[in-house]
Amino acid sequence: MPPGTQPETLFRMKGRGLPSLQGYGQGSEYVRIKVEVPKSLTKRQKELLREFAEAGKDKGLFRRMFE
Repeated sequence: MPPGTQPETLFRMKGRGLPSLQGYGQGSEYVRIKVEVPKSLTKRQKELLREFAEAGKDKGLFRRMFE
């Protein structure tokens, strides 16, 4: 996946799907990105996320997570 891929992004993987009914080639496979957010974090995981937030430009998401 490319960096910065967002949840619900739909990728088309041309030629990676089922074989064509006409007997030549293959169709495309579509893949939707799903993100699962953990319900609880360990103390170390929270520390790492804070460090990551401090290093990033947009701290809005992480600030909201810890408020």
